[in-house]
Amino acid sequence: MNEWSNKTPLAQQAKRALIALKTSLEPGSPYPLQLIRKGLEDRELCPVSRQDRADLLDALDHLDGMPERALELIIRGPEPTEDEEFVPIDPNLTPEELILELVFRLKISLNALDALPKRSAN
Repeated sequence: MNEWSNKTPLAQQAKRALIALKTSLEPGSPYPLQLIRKGLEDRELCPVSRQDRADLLDALDHLDGMPERALELIIRGPEPTEDEEFVPIDPNLTPEELILELVFRLKISLNALDALPKRSAN
């Protein structure tokens, strides 16, 4: 993992959300990915379909070995412009809202890459 990945504004926002949710931090793993996993593992934090939950957790398992690629998928967001390196996330989101935004970005990015099963493409 690149040292910068947990120092970015998004990583720090995810870290604050993890702390607010009383989650143990794993400094060697990107905080945004930890937050997505926390949300997907807790239905109350992230009310997505059972199939989406399973598919996205499976995708996260595969991306664990490529944290920079996983972060690129969520940092760039679903619709970055050519002028923007990433699509900013509202810094005032609640932990639950941040989880939903990150899950949405990951799903959109994986769908764009045709990397999710067709049953979760919608």
